[in-house]
Amino acid sequence: MGTYNGATYLPEQLESILNQDLAPAEMVVGDDGSTDDTLAILRDFSVRAPFPVQVTSNPTRLGYGENFIQAATRCTGDWIAFCDQDDVWLPPKLARCAEAIASGPPDLGLVVHGSIIGDRALTEIARTNWPKPGLYERLSLPPNWIVHGYRQVVRRLLLNEIPLKDRCIPWIWEPEAHDVWACLIASITGSVAVLDDRLAIYRRHETNTTEGAGLVPKTLLERIAGKIRDNSKEHKENADLYCVISRYLSDRANTQLTPHRRDQFLSASAQIAALGDRFAVRAQINPHHSLGERIRAFSALARSGAYSSKRGWGFGMAEGAIDLIRAILPNIARDLR
Repeated sequence: MGTYNGATYLPEQLESILNQDLAPAEMVVGDDGSTDDTLAILRDFSVRAPFPVQVTSNPTRLGYGENFIQAATRCTGDWIAFCDQDDVWLPPKLARCAEAIASGPPDLGLVVHGSIIGDRALTEIARTNWPKPGLYERLSLPPNWIVHGYRQVVRRLLLNEIPLKDRCIPWIWEPEAHDVWACLIASITGSVAVLDDRLAIYRRHETNTTEGAGLVPKTLLERIAGKIRDNSKEHKENADLYCVISRYLSDRANTQLTPHRRDQFLSASAQIAALGDRFAVRAQINPHHSLGERIRAFSALARSGAYSSKRGWGFGMAEGAIDLIRAILPNIARDLR
């Protein structure tokens, strides 16, 4: 658990941990310089909890991602559940994740569960629904996939085998985010299990309003136009992003990794670079290129198998049909409006 001035909601989260069907083996807390009653609440909890509670107060602020990672390195169990200070765990959370671990493949590195999104009072306002439930083999999730840390249970072995220094991830808004790092490392080194179970309530602090209120419903033509609009800009951005991730993994392969992990990083780097190349070609299917250029780009993607199953980083047959329409009639989305 990472804490920082969390006295308002922390007691409710701590009670939800006490009410787990399967108690944690231990609780390791990193406090990042709280000035409210957070530490007092944690001290009281450590006395009455039926499991060991270790609280470390950082002498200088680390930031939320680094605080979580440093706390994780002090854990002794085989699996680590990241815990936010202001959410609520539902009673089956740890037990259900433990079941998934026990029944999972040997290379399982991360379990992700669903959640309920609530307001300040934990009244449900939405539910998480991505990724779809299932077991994802190595390198089958998108390279830049992200789920929040409170939905994760990660194998501690990954923290031991992969050096934590110079962990900065250069392509996101928070370069040292612990949850993004866990998603990346787990999915390039082994399997990821995504559970359909909603096992935590994620508390939203800001005032929420219903999205889309007062908007005029879209017509069928407008919905179709939205599907086939020119999105070459997004494809180019993906191509650039995957190039950065590929270089990052290649550079990390040169650190102190075991030969097995080094091979995994290098193979992931090569496959992600190839995916970036596909997106770069796909970006050429846009109104600024000639008909011949658009058709050649589409044909090259089709021949390469780019429109195969999405599970294997393919775009899927439906996207292939849409790209063909864009190649032949690049302005159709605009004309339909």
